[in-house]
Amino acid sequence: MGGLSVFLLSAILNHAAIQNPAPKPASQTHLYVGLWTTHLNAKRRHIDSNNPMFAITRGPIFATTFVNSFGKRAYAAGFQHAIATATRGSASASLGFRLGAISGYDERFLKFAADTPVLPMFSVYSLFEERHLGVEVSWTMVVASAALSIKF
Repeated sequence: MGGLSVFLLSAILNHAAIQNPAPKPASQTHLYVGLWTTHLNAKRRHIDSNNPMFAITRGPIFATTFVNSFGKRAYAAGFQHAIATATRGSASASLGFRLGAISGYDERFLKFAADTPVLPMFSVYSLFEERHLGVEVSWTMVVASAALSIKF
C-alpha cells in the first residue's frame, strides 16, 4: 500500500509541474535574433545560417523581418497563441502557433507565390526558455527554423 501512495503522490506532483500556469501577461515582449533554417522540400537538406533576422512579439502580436534563403528581404506579421505552457523553476516551454502574412517570396518557394506578393502564413512553434534567454524551433510551410530570443 505504501508503494501505491508514493506512486500516486509522484504522479500528482509531476502532473502539477506540467499544468498550464496562469496566462502570460499581455505586455510580455520577446526580441528574436539569428535565424537558422532548412527547407523541407529541398533535394538536399542543409542548414542555411545566412538569414539575418530581427523579430518582436508582444502579447498576441508578432512582426519580423529577415533576409530569406533566396537573398530577398522578407516581412511577416500577424497573431500568435500559446496552446500549452509548462514551467519548472526558472525554465519554461511553450507550444503555440502563429497566423499571419509573409512577403518576399516567389515561385521558387511555393508555386502559387508567383501570383501574389503576400502569402498567408501558418507556423507552429516551440519556445524553450531559461530565465530571459530562449530558443525557438518552428515549422512554417516548407521550412523548419530555429531562432534565439530575449524576454523582457
